[in-house]
Amino acid sequence: MDKRELILQATLELVTDNGFHATPMSMISKKAKVAAGTIYHHFENKEVLLEALYAESKKKMGRAMQLATVSGENYETDFKSIWISLFIFYADNNKTFQFLEQYAQSPFI
Repeated sequence: MDKRELILQATLELVTDNGFHATPMSMISKKAKVAAGTIYHHFENKEVLLEALYAESKKKMGRAMQLATVSGENYETDFKSIWISLFIFYADNNKTFQFLEQYAQSPFI
């Protein structure tokens, strides 16, 4: 995992455990085991970091939904398949689910 990914993963874990405001950049750098300056090399500020984490999380969610078996012939079956894929993704990625819900309910969105 490269440093950018380490930072995003640390942010995901800390924000879901502590919330947005109780997760300073210093805590993120410590958890990611990178220098504080390294975070600012990849992200201009905390808001940009959170936006990047949100975008990455949504991309992962979208990829999981694309794995659904969709025939285009039976909309009910296709609909269920997409939602089952989404459920499995969230069951396997609980922190991502928590983060996306926190972010959606925050002023950041």
